[in-house]
Amino acid sequence: MRRLLIALFIFLVTCSAISMEYEREDTIVIDSSGNARISRIESVPSSALASLYRIHWEYIEELADERDFFSQASTELEFLLPGELVWNSAQLGPEADSFSRSLEGRINAFSIRGSDDDLWTIETGPSEKLMEEYFEFIFSQMMFQTMFLEALEKPSKEFQGQSSDGVIDHRKITRIVLPEGAEIINEDELDRMDWLVDFGGGSVMSASLAVLDNTLVLTEQLHISLSRPGEFLDHRGAFIMSLYNYARFDAKYRIPERRASLSNSLCKEPGPDDWAGNFYQNFSGLELSAEVEIPLGGTTSSATPACTIGLTVKPSAPLNAHIAWDIDFYWDWWDSSWELDYFEAWIDASPQLELTVEFEAELTFAEIEKTLLSKSYPVARIAFSIGVVPVYINIVLYGELKAKAKAYGKLTAETGVVVGVNLKAGARYSDGWSDIVEFDPFYTIKPLEIDAEAGATATGKLEVGAHALLYDIAGPYIAVIPSLEAGLKVSVSEGLEPVLMARLSAAAGIDIAGWLKSIIGDIGSVTIEIGDTLEKD
Repeated sequence: MRRLLIALFIFLVTCSAISMEYEREDTIVIDSSGNARISRIESVPSSALASLYRIHWEYIEELADERDFFSQASTELEFLLPGELVWNSAQLGPEADSFSRSLEGRINAFSIRGSDDDLWTIETGPSEKLMEEYFEFIFSQMMFQTMFLEALEKPSKEFQGQSSDGVIDHRKITRIVLPEGAEIINEDELDRMDWLVDFGGGSVMSASLAVLDNTLVLTEQLHISLSRPGEFLDHRGAFIMSLYNYARFDAKYRIPERRASLSNSLCKEPGPDDWAGNFYQNFSGLELSAEVEIPLGGTTSSATPACTIGLTVKPSAPLNAHIAWDIDFYWDWWDSSWELDYFEAWIDASPQLELTVEFEAELTFAEIEKTLLSKSYPVARIAFSIGVVPVYINIVLYGELKAKAKAYGKLTAETGVVVGVNLKAGARYSDGWSDIVEFDPFYTIKPLEIDAEAGATATGKLEVGAHALLYDIAGPYIAVIPSLEAGLKVSVSEGLEPVLMARLSAAAGIDIAGWLKSIIGDIGSVTIEIGDTLEKD
């Protein structure tokens, strides 16, 4: 029955017309001492997924440092295969729209010879001590991939025009070539072994093993959909055992001539239980400016006035972004469970903003409010991978300039403000949300130059903020909102009274995407309240 289900699953994958596909072939050639060399070929046909892999690789090339990439590329095999894997080289293929890459490396102590006989053994599958880390690794991989699928529903410019049916398919073939002349002792047991793991929500993983001469061929299929993987998240015992047993086998063989072997090497620990990313970017040299001439249409006067408002803003800031979560998985033969210990994200920035307001009007009466400019500026991209799953974070600066004018008579005014703030804002989820807020603003206001015959005011308002977004859809954001009002107002007791008022407020939040949001109550996003508003006359 299980073999029938696997065959049906493979048929469905094959018939998926526009699903995104990732293919990988690993060839492991064992020498007579139990060590092995490994070569890998990866390929992704032209699709949004291929674009994602290219984004990740371009970032690696910019860094000119492949060590982190090699470490991540080793993680998955360290769970499933024995020995200690070290990648030595990687080379990108020539394709323009599709993606291909080859890697070469070595695995020490891939096969171990028994101390009291001449049998060699290859043991696959995660050990019990690594089961918790393996579960958390699978969780992170699937969460990022479903988040990417969700991002494609409203694609950013890199992925526009690349259709997707909300599915990612992985096909992996691992060939284990035994030493020349090796005799497989338990061939009948190994040949045609198969495994099936149903994550729920249409996401399924399967594997089958075949013996061809002196080669073991492990073929794997992984089908990931956007739907919530209920079986995975509900962690029932049957599912936990299917994941524990997945692609697990012991291959025993004998080689004609007894040779010395290396001492047994323990599997390298994959790392900490949680996932955390810290990203830094310092941006400066940007300028947002706008000028608008506003006719009198829609006001109450029959005069033909002219009203000109000009705003210029120069933001600069060092910016840190942090996104992290910790999944606690408790492995036990009879009662396994897991829970999201925490999720947190914040941005720590110290922006300095220079806002200049120029206002010239000759009006009988007008009250006007207008958005002059709204624009986004990508300032940095950070890429990394979880195993073979590429991930990127875009840090985007955005700015919006608004002007508001009240005028009756003639007014010419010019002033400005330099405002800075040390702001850290975000939130942490652990059995409920708690805010992370630090807000410490300061001002320097330029002198007001004014020439007026009647009461009038002009207010320039800026909203400038930053997002740190996974796949451009999810992550923390902050906004700093200073405004400056300049002009004259009519006072019953004093007549015309100069006005110069600066205000500063801030907003922050976290956008949640993928099925992570269903784990923490399907809240979608959270807004952080920053109650302090600074005013200065």
